[in-house]
Amino acid sequence: DVLGVDGSKSGTIYFGDKPTMNSWLQKIATKIQSLLAQMIQMTNKLMTKDDHIQLMCWVYERISTDENNPVWKEKFLALKAADVYLFDVPPMR
Repeated sequence: DVLGVDGSKSGTIYFGDKPTMNSWLQKIATKIQSLLAQMIQMTNKLMTKDDHIQLMCWVYERISTDENNPVWKEKFLALKAADVYLFDVPPMR
């Protein structure tokens, strides 16, 4: 699935072969990591050193159900100083 900034999903992407898929996904992952690093750097310029963000990334939260079938939900994680923040969508401000 492809996730938008607001957490929306745009659909499933299919590839003709595995090497094409791996190349495409690697390029997207590299771009996302670069943009997140840039966002961290820009945000940290506005904060004191003690409040600097250390990491921002997408993770999955395991939600237990009554049937013992775990459900996984996408979350946006931010580590700041000694705090851990989980968001349904990335904070935009």
